[in-house]
Amino acid sequence: SEQTKVEATESPAVTTGPAPEQSVSPEPSASPGPQSKPEEKFDFRAARWGMTKDEVKKAEPKKPKHETEDSLIFEGKYRDMITYITYQFKDGKLYRAGVLYPEKLASDSLYLENYENLKQDATKAYGKPALDEETLLNTGAVIEPDKKAEAVCRGDLALGAQWNVPGSMVVLMFRGDGEKCLVSLIY
Repeated sequence: SEQTKVEATESPAVTTGPAPEQSVSPEPSASPGPQSKPEEKFDFRAARWGMTKDEVKKAEPKKPKHETEDSLIFEGKYRDMITYITYQFKDGKLYRAGVLYPEKLASDSLYLENYENLKQDATKAYGKPALDEETLLNTGAVIEPDKKAEAVCRGDLALGAQWNVPGSMVVLMFRGDGEKCLVSLIY
């Protein structure tokens, strides 16, 4: 689908190690997945780094929406918004996962609201971000404080936060290119 192609080209190229043992759930109301023991820990949702595609498929409650040789994409929800839960594999083993928010929203400010909600959820889980930046992409642009969301969706500004946790990093991004806005949370 067109939206799945966006995921493949729009994901930030970050190299991650294992994510933290507790992760920000893209679906807070959903169960964390099957657990054989109460003390069992997962790196992302009900998956652990190094799992095969078949193991990840078994760990997810739904069938994949899209599958390639090195990725799986599932559809989910977060705060009543459609999400794509992505898993990426290298040499057949899970090494990166994330959540994309592809739904076209009614206004640019709703994307910023979604970004801020996710940042708040991640901060509760991991503490203060190691990086919390606004990056001016168009040096000639004048960004009015109350028009930040529009500037991001136009491609003049990008927002990002990063949490460094043992053995991993979690990256939250809000960016746009004049045609679309994208919020993503990558482990």
